[in-house]
Amino acid sequence: SIINTGSGPYYGKIVFMGTSTQYFTPIAASSGDLFNVVLNNTATPPLLKIKEGAAGTNRDMNISATGSFTFQSGIVFTEGARTLKIKKPTPSSLSGGSVNGYVWGRLNRYIANGNAYDFPVGENPTTAAAPNYPFENMNINFTTVTGLNDLTVKFENLSSNTAFGIWSIGSSTSSPSLPLVAAEGTYTPLIDCGGTNTGTGVAGKGGIWTVLPNAGTATYNLALYGRNYTASTGPSYSVLKRGTFSNCATLDNWALDGIYGGNSNSGTVVMGSRLGMSGFSQFALARTTTPLPIELLAFDVTCTKASAKISWATASETNNNHFT
Repeated sequence: SIINTGSGPYYGKIVFMGTSTQYFTPIAASSGDLFNVVLNNTATPPLLKIKEGAAGTNRDMNISATGSFTFQSGIVFTEGARTLKIKKPTPSSLSGGSVNGYVWGRLNRYIANGNAYDFPVGENPTTAAAPNYPFENMNINFTTVTGLNDLTVKFENLSSNTAFGIWSIGSSTSSPSLPLVAAEGTYTPLIDCGGTNTGTGVAGKGGIWTVLPNAGTATYNLALYGRNYTASTGPSYSVLKRGTFSNCATLDNWALDGIYGGNSNSGTVVMGSRLGMSGFSQFALARTTTPLPIELLAFDVTCTKASAKISWATASETNNNHFT
């Protein structure tokens, strides 16, 4: 464990390699960024806690604009308002995110236009079944950035965070504005990712990614990866977005921002993505309950002189005898 009392900046490598929970405690008078940090804790669960002091007097763990943070094994828990902050705006400055390496709490990353960033966040590993910790990754690919320097991301499943006042912001069956009708189907239940084991979600509660920008605007493509959810089947999965952030009982509606990007369900990971999104607030994964009558295998268009030739192949057609 480390108590940071100096003023930095610091150079060299720090490796957290304990066999029990370790602590990083930057006191109020400390300042300065760390350079190269590696987390390789082998406890069960493998925890590194960034400590919160009385009345929030402690500081964050800041990784410098030339430094890096690497997960080998271990989960960073940010107590209270503390944050793991990555100041180097290259995607590789934070690496190794996995079910054995993520941030349980607040993760801040500096960003730059044209880059795609993983935000390896997740839920409480202390109640989960090792090694299937609730790692809920978010990937964001920026296409335009105006006045935006950094994002802070946190994943929470509502029922497990009542102390933070966000327990009431949604559920699988009664969130505001659901169901949502889209070209690929009708989205109704939120995915209850963030549970205690593979195949075990948090019944009736959807997992929520909260994304807070420091300032400015951006357009981007977003993919969410949900783990530890109740086994469910659906023809399609996608990302839902709130109009504004909310942590109270009066909720903003879910909506389908941008256009459908893609989806998958491996049985242990649900992925949904959308393209051309803008603005930041709260995000969740949802599945469709009403499939389209046609399941396409291929759809191609070729230009032949002054005409276009369209060809397609379907895997299934339900209650349908033709379409244009």
